[in-house]
Amino acid sequence: HASGLRPPDDGADLLALLIEAYTIGGAFAGRTDKESGSLKVGKSADLVVFDRNLFMIDAAEIADAKALMTIFAGRTTYCAKAAPCPE
Repeated sequence: HASGLRPPDDGADLLALLIEAYTIGGAFAGRTDKESGSLKVGKSADLVVFDRNLFMIDAAEIADAKALMTIFAGRTTYCAKAAPCPE
C-alpha cells in the first residue's frame, strides 16, 4: 500500500487496529493525546472492563459484551452488580 499501512491479517488484528483508532487515535485527533488515549504513567486512567475478552470471541458477539466496570481519570465510575469492584 502507498500509505505504508498493511491490511490486518485476521479479526484480532482488525480489532486491535479499531481499538487503537478509537483510543489513542481519538485522543490525537482531539489533541488530548498527552493526557489520555493510552495507559501510561501520568495520563488519565480511562478504561472499560468487559465481561469477556473481545479478542477471544467471534466478531458477531462483540456487540453482546457487557461493561462490568468503567474507570475515568483513575476513579471507578460504573460497577456492575456482578463485578468485583473496589470500594
